[in-house]
Amino acid sequence: MKVEKLSKADKSVSYRVYQSDGLPQDIINGFLRNRDNRGYAPLTIKSHAIDLKEFFIWLSVNNIDWSDVSLSDLEDYLSYLSYQSKSNGKPKNSNSSIRRKISSINSFYRYQTFYSGIFVSPLIVKRYYKQRAFLTGEPRKHEQYSVIEGIRKTSSENNIKVIDEQEYKQLLSWLVKSRDKLFFTLLWETGLRVGQALQLKHVDINYQEGSIDVVYRKDNPNGVYSKNKQTYKVFTPLFWLREYTNYLIEDSDDYNTEYLFCSIYNRDRNARDKPISYEYYKNLLNKFEHETGIHITCHMFRHTFVTRSMRNKVPIDYISRQVGHKSAVTTQKIYEHLNVDDLREVLERDDDKKQ
Repeated sequence: MKVEKLSKADKSVSYRVYQSDGLPQDIINGFLRNRDNRGYAPLTIKSHAIDLKEFFIWLSVNNIDWSDVSLSDLEDYLSYLSYQSKSNGKPKNSNSSIRRKISSINSFYRYQTFYSGIFVSPLIVKRYYKQRAFLTGEPRKHEQYSVIEGIRKTSSENNIKVIDEQEYKQLLSWLVKSRDKLFFTLLWETGLRVGQALQLKHVDINYQEGSIDVVYRKDNPNGVYSKNKQTYKVFTPLFWLREYTNYLIEDSDDYNTEYLFCSIYNRDRNARDKPISYEYYKNLLNKFEHETGIHITCHMFRHTFVTRSMRNKVPIDYISRQVGHKSAVTTQKIYEHLNVDDLREVLERDDDKKQ
């Protein structure tokens, strides 16, 4: 069983799962098509495809039908994920990876329940709460289904990891290419998601405002796009704009590139206008960790930006707008790792300003 990348008519990309005989895995692909229709990001669909492929392989090895999964089966799979190890003896799956895989399985079975009428009891349990309705998209009280709570993350696993400033400086010193330094500096200073940064075009940079327009585009050749469907602005410090100008003059002046982060150092001149992929920076950080022992991921830059901003007493409403959250409540819920005093001080200061 394997995951393959597909190019669609509108130039966007998606992913599907195929069996060892080359035929499509229709059960998984029906769910992936639903994710496509609902506007999920290609990388999210790719993660779903990989997670479900691995789950279905495990089911096949253990002679379990996907529609007859029990709670004990799922607990066995969770143990299997937890005890998988790499060749060097280190765990293959981090806590966050395991949570993502379980989330993919949860979404898959919710889809089957709502769209296929397959109710997988006792794996699925009911619960009610206010959120965007799964089917209609309308904000109302809606009957939801969730994988039983016993396998969900514990509060001790919810600590968001951030990057120490010395680690960040060490990364910049380690990097060789000006483009890569510009990329990671942008993540550090703005809190952009990696997909949003990789789909930036030169026309998105506004020198006069000192801002960047984050635009929703589905036709990016590198398969990434902004999760926010509404265009919004992020503000960047003046020194980053100066570094961007130097990068244009010294590194990319000879190449007519549309995208900001392209393969301008590629030996193949015909490939130099292609935007950089997410996998490139993921592999680059893996290499950095191998050589220095410092673990950094692209998404940790976003967590670090919010944490640093809140502890520097930046108004939470501004932080929320900067990172593209719909409300400050979303920001608060995600960043519960800040201690109580941090949050209380920020909220009290914002309340005083509103009075």
